[in-house]
Amino acid sequence: MNDMKMSGNTEIDFVNMMIIHHQGAIDMAATEVSSGQDEDIKSMANNIIKDQQKEIASMQSWLEKNKDKKSTSGNNSMKLMESMNVMKNPNIKMTGDADKDFVSMMILHHQGAIEMASVEIDTGTDPEIKMMAQEIIKKQKAEVEQMKEWQNSKIK
Repeated sequence: MNDMKMSGNTEIDFVNMMIIHHQGAIDMAATEVSSGQDEDIKSMANNIIKDQQKEIASMQSWLEKNKDKKSTSGNNSMKLMESMNVMKNPNIKMTGDADKDFVSMMILHHQGAIEMASVEIDTGTDPEIKMMAQEIIKKQKAEVEQMKEWQNSKIK
């Protein structure tokens, strides 16, 4: 995602970044499905795969319809890039426990998506994308809360 060339159109940059970001979540979730032991966590991973594949398809459709759209929200693409800093946490160490590692990394990953979506809501102008960003925040905040509960109970 850091190598992505920004267009200067906040919505287009948000959608392109979120497609890449979602694919990363899908890849992590697929690893959990194949290697995890906890059925609740694997179930969430399956739901993440299903939900984010659907969202990617919606975003790709929007991009196709709007690829030539001019930005009306100014160039807030740097704010989008800066929002990804929340995902940088040098204190997270891999343990070798697929469930524990997935939950730790996915919390951080979701926090990055929530930050990016918040920038879109604050600076974007396209109603469809703003609604998509609101849904991302709603879903991923709920998943983060569930994963934090698991960290405090079942996967210490």
